[in-house]
Amino acid sequence: KKRKCMNSHLNRDGSLLRSCLIGVVAACLVALVCVSIGPKQAVSVFDLTLWQQFWRGEALSTDARILFQIRFPRVLLGFLVGGSLSLAGLLFQSLLQNPLADPFIIGVSGGSALAAVLAQTLLGLHDPLLIVLIAFGGGLAATVFVHLVALRAGTLHRGVIILTGVVMNAFFSAAISLTLLLAGRDMPRIFAWLMGSLNLPEPTLLLPMFTLALVVMAVVFACAHPLNLLSLGDFQAYHLGLAPERMKWLVLAAASLLTSIAVSLSGMIGFIGMFVPHAVRLTLGFDHRFLIPWSFLAGAMVLAGADTLVRLAPTGEVPVGTVMAFLGAPVFLHILFHRVSRVSWQES
Repeated sequence: KKRKCMNSHLNRDGSLLRSCLIGVVAACLVALVCVSIGPKQAVSVFDLTLWQQFWRGEALSTDARILFQIRFPRVLLGFLVGGSLSLAGLLFQSLLQNPLADPFIIGVSGGSALAAVLAQTLLGLHDPLLIVLIAFGGGLAATVFVHLVALRAGTLHRGVIILTGVVMNAFFSAAISLTLLLAGRDMPRIFAWLMGSLNLPEPTLLLPMFTLALVVMAVVFACAHPLNLLSLGDFQAYHLGLAPERMKWLVLAAASLLTSIAVSLSGMIGFIGMFVPHAVRLTLGFDHRFLIPWSFLAGAMVLAGADTLVRLAPTGEVPVGTVMAFLGAPVFLHILFHRVSRVSWQES
């Protein structure tokens, strides 16, 4: 029996390693395709002269600037934002036990957006680094508020989280709308940022934010087994040796942090945190050891690919958040109708 148990663990670990390697290879291929494709200018990522200019610190040619200063940072940002939103969506769906849960469900994105808008309109700040940091702080402040509300309720109840998110989203949306009316000439630029874009004006933020997101993913991956227990429900998880409340606090904090990272860098990009984890779950099952890395990789590839299509649009660049909304709304309705019909069938 011990030998069979050890063999089963080895088989699962081997399949997990193979699955992660396949995901990493696929993500690298998608990144190469996205970097190689662009409007009006064909730049090959396999051009060795461009790499020689970059590594030697020489004056970059036009092609090298396009490759290393525009396309690479933009693809990396797409991977960071898409992966963070997708993983945050998976965590919220596990926490709330609802496949329709979204990273924006508790108002973290609204807090980030409102903080950035207020910094630009009331304080007159236009430094990209300061705006991103202020937006990040606004998302964290919204998370702290949710924690305080939940503490008043005595427990981290799923209904409390959803109701708090609905109230906060309504308040933040009203405050953003009022602020935009007073923005004056800055209104078009701020509104374009709110619609979601990967035009990051400060690429130096990519490395620290990417590192923070990977650290959060590593912590969450270490808690894959407790997440599997939590998805069974609080009662079952408690009798299997898990402290549900402590685990729910950790999940909420990690998902909120990932959402704050994504929104502070790219604005509001919705739906990717809803349908990508759901698609991964339908494909790979319910084991969070597989779901966590693949949700991040799949979200990264989807957003980077969508942004590449946006850049190739003949009518000019469209905010990628708008494109994701057009793609996500039908998927949302499909999941909703499928869920309602299944519940109705079970009740009958």
